Amino acid sequence: MICTDLQPLQIVENKGFINFVETLNSDYVLPNRKTLSEKYLPELYQAHCSSLCNMLDTVKDIAITTDMWISDSNKCYLTVTAHFIFNSKIYARTLTTIEVKDAHSSAVIANVLQAALEKWRILDKVVTIVTDNASNMKNAISNFLNKRNHYCVAHTLNLVVMDSRKTNTPFTPLLSKYHNLVKFFKQSSKADHKLTQIQEQINAPIVKLKQDVITGWKSIFLMTERLLQTKIPISAALSTINSAPENLSANEWEQIQDCVNILNPIEQMTNILSGEKYPSLSSAIPLVRNVQISLMRKVPLTEMGKELKNTLLNQISKRLGVLESNKTAAKSTLLDPRYKKTAFGLETNAERAYQWVLEELGTVINEKNDTGLEISTQCDEIYNMPTPSGSVKIDSEDLWEHFDKKVSKRLTTQTPVSSATLIMKQYIDLPNLNRKLDPILYWEERKKVMPELYNMAMKYLCIPATSVPAERVFSKAALVCNQRRNRLDPKKIDEIIFLNSCDF
Repeated sequence: MICTDLQPLQIVENKGFINFVETLNSDYVLPNRKTLSEKYLPELYQAHCSSLCNMLDTVKDIAITTDMWISDSNKCYLTVTAHFIFNSKIYARTLTTIEVKDAHSSAVIANVLQAALEKWRILDKVVTIVTDNASNMKNAISNFLNKRNHYCVAHTLNLVVMDSRKTNTPFTPLLSKYHNLVKFFKQSSKADHKLTQIQEQINAPIVKLKQDVITGWKSIFLMTERLLQTKIPISAALSTINSAPENLSANEWEQIQDCVNILNPIEQMTNILSGEKYPSLSSAIPLVRNVQISLMRKVPLTEMGKELKNTLLNQISKRLGVLESNKTAAKSTLLDPRYKKTAFGLETNAERAYQWVLEELGTVINEKNDTGLEISTQCDEIYNMPTPSGSVKIDSEDLWEHFDKKVSKRLTTQTPVSSATLIMKQYIDLPNLNRKLDPILYWEERKKVMPELYNMAMKYLCIPATSVPAERVFSKAALVCNQRRNRLDPKKIDEIIFLNSCDF
C-alpha cells in the first residue's frame, strides 16, 4: 500500500491510521516504521528485483529512457526506465532512481548509467537510449557509452511551438494578456468565486482556469482551451467586479479560437507518442505527416492565426522533417505492419528505410548461418507455393545433366541477401494491418514463418518515442520527496519508486 500509493513510511505511526486499522481488525498489530524500512521494504524490493531480472534475462532487446530531476531537498537524481516486449506485451518498468552528487558532466552521467545497466545485466541488450536534447545527455550516451541515442520527440515538439511563439510577433503580447487574465482569477478568491457562481447559474460545467508555464507549450494550449471553454462566464464575471482587468475583445477571442484549433493536432500527437503500453516510435513518422496535412487544411480567421500556422509548419519541417531519415525511427516505422512504406512522405525515404532493414536482416541471417542459408520449408510457408507433383518425360537425360545441376544448386542454396530479399518482399506484399490493431500480436502470429524479421520487429517496436516515461517518475517522486520526508535516504527512495512501477 505504501509503495502503490506513495505514502510515507511513518503512516504506521500516525494516530488516525492506527485507529483506522484497529477498527478494521483490533487483533492486527501494525509494524513500526523501522521494521517497514529495514525489513519489509528491502525484502519486497529484492523479491521484485529478482523477478524482473529473470524476465530481462529472457529478453533480447531493451530500450531505455532517462532524465535528471531535483527534489524538494535540492538533491539531484537520475531515473532510468526500461521498455521491452515480453510474452506479446510491452512493459515499461522503472529500473532505478540514483542520486547524482557530482557535476552533471557527460562522463559522470555515463558512469551512473553504465553502473545501473550493468546491475540489471542489460548493458549489451540496450537498443537505444531516449533522452531530451541536452548536450551532456547526448554526449554521455553516444561518445562515452557508445550506444545509440534517440532524441525525445515530445521535447522537439515543445521546441517547435516555443520557437513559433517567439517568431510570431502578435502572438507573444497576446499570450501575455491571456496570462494576466488567468492570473487575476487565480489570485483573487472573490473573482474565482464569482466565476464559479456564474457557471452554476447558467448550468455550465464548473471549469477552473489553468495557468501557463513559461517553459511548456502544452500549458499554453491548456490555458487557451480553458479560456475558450469559459468565455461567457468570464465575460459576465469581469463586468461585475471592480478593478477587474479589461476583458478580451471579439478579435482576441477569435485569436484564442485560432490558437486552440491550430495547436490541437500537436497536442494529440504529443499524447499519442507519450504512451508506454503500445509501440510509439513507429508512429512518429506518420504522425508528423498527418500533423502537417492537418495544419495545411486549417483556415484561421485572424492574422495571428495565419502567422502561427505558417511558423508551426516551418518549424515542424525544420526540426522533425529529418525524422524519416533517422535510421532508428525509419526501421521502426517500416517494421510496424500498420504503416510499412505507406507512412513515409517521400518514396525515396521509404525505399531507403527498406534498404536499411534489408541490410540488417541480411546480416542477421549471415550471422545465423555463415555458410549461407538454404531455402527450407520456411520459404515455402512464406510464399505458400506448393511444388508441382507431375513431371515431364525428357529423353537423353545425360544431355541435360549440366543444366539440371545448375538449376538444382539455384533451388537449394540462397545467400543471406537473397533470403532477406525474399522475406522482405513477402512482408511488404502482405496487406497493411488495420491501424487500430496490435502490431505485436501480428508479429507473434508470424514468428515461426519469419523468425529473423520477427526479432527485428521486437527490437524496434519496443522503443518509446519520448523520454516522458522517465519524466513521469518525477511527478511520483515529488510525492515521495516532500516536506514530510525530506530526510528519506536515497536508497529508500529508489526502492519505493521501483516498487511503485511493479504489478502487485
